[in-house]
Amino acid sequence: MDLSNLIAERCVCSLYELAGKVVYEQFVTNKKYVDLRYLPDPLVYHLIRQPLEYMNNSDDPDAKEAWKNSFSAIDLTVWIRLLKYEDYRPTLFRIYQELTNGGSSSNNSILSGYEKLCHNSKNSEQITQIINYGLILGSLLSEGSWYSDSERILTLTKKLIEKLPANIFKTKISLECSHKLFHTLTMFYKFDKAAEIIEELYALCRTLDKFGVEKNYALLFTEFSRYCFHKNNYDEAFNWVTRAMNYLNSSTPVSTQIQVLRQASRVCVVRHDFVKAKYLIHQALARAEQFYGSNHYKLGGLLIDFGFYLLNSDNIEQSVSVYREALRIRIHTFGKGVNNLNVAVAEEDLAYALYVCEYSTGFFTNAMTHAENAIRTMKILLPHGNLMLCSANRVKALILEEQALDSFENPDDPEMKIMLEEAERLHKDALKWTKNTFGEENILTAKHYGNLGRLYQSMKKYKEAEEMHLKAIQLKEKILGRDDYEVGLSIGHLASLYNYQVSEYKKAEELYLRSININLKLFSESYSGLEYDYRGLMNVYEHLVDEELFLKYSNKLERWQNLRRKCVCNVIGLDFYKVIDTQPIEDIVNTFTQASAIVAATSSTANACTSHE
Repeated sequence: MDLSNLIAERCVCSLYELAGKVVYEQFVTNKKYVDLRYLPDPLVYHLIRQPLEYMNNSDDPDAKEAWKNSFSAIDLTVWIRLLKYEDYRPTLFRIYQELTNGGSSSNNSILSGYEKLCHNSKNSEQITQIINYGLILGSLLSEGSWYSDSERILTLTKKLIEKLPANIFKTKISLECSHKLFHTLTMFYKFDKAAEIIEELYALCRTLDKFGVEKNYALLFTEFSRYCFHKNNYDEAFNWVTRAMNYLNSSTPVSTQIQVLRQASRVCVVRHDFVKAKYLIHQALARAEQFYGSNHYKLGGLLIDFGFYLLNSDNIEQSVSVYREALRIRIHTFGKGVNNLNVAVAEEDLAYALYVCEYSTGFFTNAMTHAENAIRTMKILLPHGNLMLCSANRVKALILEEQALDSFENPDDPEMKIMLEEAERLHKDALKWTKNTFGEENILTAKHYGNLGRLYQSMKKYKEAEEMHLKAIQLKEKILGRDDYEVGLSIGHLASLYNYQVSEYKKAEELYLRSININLKLFSESYSGLEYDYRGLMNVYEHLVDEELFLKYSNKLERWQNLRRKCVCNVIGLDFYKVIDTQPIEDIVNTFTQASAIVAATSSTANACTSHE
């Protein structure tokens, strides 16, 4: 661009900003708002951005309400026009958040405006235009976690598509709409409704295949993987994301590449293939940094995936830092103190990471604050029994249990009893709704049994604790196999019951040794969970008066402590991914399918201190 064009462009921007300021001042003085439909898009953007900033900084409730009413009056076509600009989306998120901040969208003019358009549509050309509006708007609402509103828009759009004449165009747009609706229902944990769409998606793809029409199978199969992942069917999730990876190539849009890579990373985490998981999330983050920028709302979601990898791969302190940054980005996007599910999910993830991080210190105040923030928002936005709320309640229950144990020396203290009973209620509710959704034979059901087992240990209900732990172990072994991490976790908890509460030291010894073997297979000698096994065995051998074995595990504990100190010293900076080289997508796909190549690939990237390498 030459100098004259650059000056002209800056002058136009300045004129837009000046015009926006004049209209804004007119509103403050005379409470008059301009009709935006006939103005150029950049001017419209400035006209809505400035009052939004005013609302955020103003203490005048009347002015805030007036501006909110003005936002409500924005014509739907204006929204659709602005949604074409990626840079405008954060502002549109904030405005929509203002319109729905009370938790109800029943009077939302955007939704009602779309319903009127659908109802009044007549000819095919008009219907097609309204369908495009619905697809754009439904995507925005899903991205912002307004899943009920997105479902409403996309369901109306789906019905409108049925009015079109049967042809290839109708099939293509039906696939796009059903794909978006499937995503929304999956993210909202409406699995029954989502399942109803799967066969429809298959049929639409088969029809398009007959005519040789290209489809974004990478994104569609990633969606299938996400659906299976949320249902805790991890093998199926892996199979689908593997198929998605095979459809990636250099012509695949970067946004699709990022979606596939992040999902592949999450699946590798739950399969405990941490080397692959790290490589994939690093590549996804590097692409997002280059494609979106450092403060983009989509980066917040990727950082949550990175935090998930770090927490599960035993980089606990670093996961806390990453989750904090993810929460900061989401608050920056949607606003502080708002009722938004994206923010609430980030609050819950940070709460759990803090709980794990501070487990040895007993300082759970910050963890509880974030957990309660998440629950408060979810109670407003989610139906009773939704598994997102159950998950947040589970985190609160875990924190409550530890707070009760750390706060009261007398185990018979009435306040301690109240806290533990509240934790029990939350765990039982989570178990009930999980069984209602997934049934008995599900890994999440098994986890809830395990949580109740630990709680009953704290409540001195030892028979009930043993029963819950044995149920958890039985289910986990059946679903995951005898040597899975989750099995080792439950075995360790049952060992602690036998060791510290009921003095069955031989049973405890057998379980601790099995837990250690599982952990050493999956992790290295510096894995944090080994501390509890080593200390447990030292207590066992002290009571069995076996000095030789006591000394053996005392030395192992000392070696473990030295290894942990080295890990802490090697923690990398939070913005490391900004300097990672993005590798060609074909190389990443090859690396994903060749485990031996991944070790070499990761050595050239920034290296977090994990216990698996």
